[in-house]
Amino acid sequence: METQVTMDTAEWAHGLFATANFGDARRVRAAESVLETLGNGAGVSLPAMCKGRPAMYERIARFARSEHISPSELSRAGCSATVNRMRNTNRDLVVVQDTTTLSYRHASVSDELSDLGGPEGEVGQGFHVHSSLVVLAETGEAIGLLDQQFQIVAGGQRRDRHGIGAMEPAHMGDHIQRVDADGAGGTQHRD
Repeated sequence: METQVTMDTAEWAHGLFATANFGDARRVRAAESVLETLGNGAGVSLPAMCKGRPAMYERIARFARSEHISPSELSRAGCSATVNRMRNTNRDLVVVQDTTTLSYRHASVSDELSDLGGPEGEVGQGFHVHSSLVVLAETGEAIGLLDQQFQIVAGGQRRDRHGIGAMEPAHMGDHIQRVDADGAGGTQHRD
């Protein structure tokens, strides 16, 4: 069965969290609803996404603050959905990798982050995010996020925080194997 690459945001959100385990099916439905709202508002601010509806804004904020919603489970479910979409296509795929530096100056978050270097006197603190995105070779259309790792340097020591894997480039089959070990089942290698 060929993967349908273009889909509406409700279908996309449902597929992304099909394997999510937040301890309660209502939380999975909430995750799908929040993701659908965010997907429909890509490129605009959160208040603009909510179209002046404070209840929608509060629902998203409550979801983000919930102790029952684990960032690693969000990542695992999303990467698992990408692997499933990869398995359901016979088209050529490419894994695009990039490391992005996120820098923050506000004291409320910068104290927990690391010095990113740069010119003397710079106060930016932050972290590095390494992402592996699967795209269709012929069109560049995104299939999904295969892997994402976060790196924070604190007190001169590197600490890796990640959804799946370690922060270093790896063969695509290694990424699929890691996702499979976390619940997607089976192992598939594509070169």
